[in-house]
Amino acid sequence: MSEQPRARGLVRLILWLSVFFAPAGLALESLGFTDLNKRVERLEKEDAYQLSRPELAGKIAELSEDVEEYIGENPNNPDILVLSARLRFLEAHFVTDRVKNQAGILAEPESRFVEIHRRLDRAIEMYPEYAAAYYWKAAFFGMNSDDTDATGKVRQRPIDLQKAIKYAEKAVRFDADNPWYRRTLAIYHFTAGDRKAALEVLDAPVMANNPITLLLKDLDAFPLPFGTVFAQEDTDAYIELLIGQKSIKNHPTFRVQVFVVPLTVEELTNFFRTTWPNFAFFSQGRSDLFVQYMLPHGEGVRPSAHVGEARTW
Repeated sequence: MSEQPRARGLVRLILWLSVFFAPAGLALESLGFTDLNKRVERLEKEDAYQLSRPELAGKIAELSEDVEEYIGENPNNPDILVLSARLRFLEAHFVTDRVKNQAGILAEPESRFVEIHRRLDRAIEMYPEYAAAYYWKAAFFGMNSDDTDATGKVRQRPIDLQKAIKYAEKAVRFDADNPWYRRTLAIYHFTAGDRKAALEVLDAPVMANNPITLLLKDLDAFPLPFGTVFAQEDTDAYIELLIGQKSIKNHPTFRVQVFVVPLTVEELTNFFRTTWPNFAFFSQGRSDLFVQYMLPHGEGVRPSAHVGEARTW
């Protein structure tokens, strides 16, 4: 997928980010492989977003048969092993998991990808510096799956975030100029709560104008009072609200941040006025509900002067 130029939208003291993939493997070896690779790329870039689930499932099943036949004839080709992983990721992300999520059946998510990890491990054994193999291992460990907390609430969480970080770091090490690898590793660090590590990964010429780089820099520069706490459950709930309103797309987990601030409205207003002298919250008709909309301004943001300005923007 191509990156879009910087387009910084309305921010709500809550900030938005992210999305998809398709890194290349080693040099392609045959016309047969080239055809398979083109077919997988079409699934990744077009069909996954345009076809119905049954249609997509049928195409994936048909292509899987051809990929498996090629693997049988070329078992020592690391590119085809990675290609099979890409195809399995599509199936899990767009077909299988969607059905299982609706049915509420997602027990032991890591066990579903044992064979794919074996294949990727074989590719790494043949080529220890094969960045794409590490990237796809990271992608499977970083894939979201249902996780039930102590209260019985079901939330989406990565299968194994630390392993995802481990393998994504290796992908970046062996292909430092690949923006998808850096982007993915930064997202994993950010998800783990390590904003500093995420920014360090993004501090490379190839990431200079990447939307994630710009967003995280804005977030890092945004002033927050001492004692502010990131609220995961409130973030999840707000994400669900925005999705329901169709106000946000593309990996909303990485676009929305909700914080709890231990200050009164007056104290918080005075805090923000140290950065923006004219800062003010807008009453929402309740004594306990106030908002402010931050607008793009130069290399940062500024508070809107009134609600009308924010809505017009």
